[in-house]
Amino acid sequence: MADREWSTVDVEDIAALTAVYGGNPARWPADRRAAAVRALAMDGAAHELVVNEARLDALLSMVAEPEISAARVDGVVAGALARLDAVTAPAAKAAPGKLDTFLPSPFDLMRTALSWLSVRAPQAGWLAGATAAGILVGVMTMPSATLPATETTTAQAGATVETAQADVTDMPSLLFTSYTVETHAQ
Repeated sequence: MADREWSTVDVEDIAALTAVYGGNPARWPADRRAAAVRALAMDGAAHELVVNEARLDALLSMVAEPEISAARVDGVVAGALARLDAVTAPAAKAAPGKLDTFLPSPFDLMRTALSWLSVRAPQAGWLAGATAAGILVGVMTMPSATLPATETTTAQAGATVETAQADVTDMPSLLFTSYTVETHAQ
């Protein structure tokens, strides 16, 4: 945007200016301000946009800025550090002779496997059965495709190649029809 010549400004440019700098043209960048003020005088929609943004600025200026004391900031930081110490403290209290590993115990592995089998296995079985039934219904209701021989060519060394093309009108037949190329040596 810095390389742009700001001799003309449209409503989108004024909307961008008001979104960043507010509804007061005195706060707009000097290189854009003159063209934007000219556009405001000529375009009612742009003028309405700036008036609404100025109203929002007035409402925001009535809200008092929060007072944040140094003691309050120190208290928040101390609380956060105390929580970090509470999380890292159990790891520091481990027995000095015991080696810490990240591998789960065999008990944890067995408990996880049994919980998965009791919850997920029936869902997986139903999903597999529904998938198999859908494929079976799709294959049984699929119309058959005919394969008329369309072209016979003679290749090198006296071999004849016949190609067949399916005469299909639907996608399942197109996907599941086998295409054959037969070579007959002479």
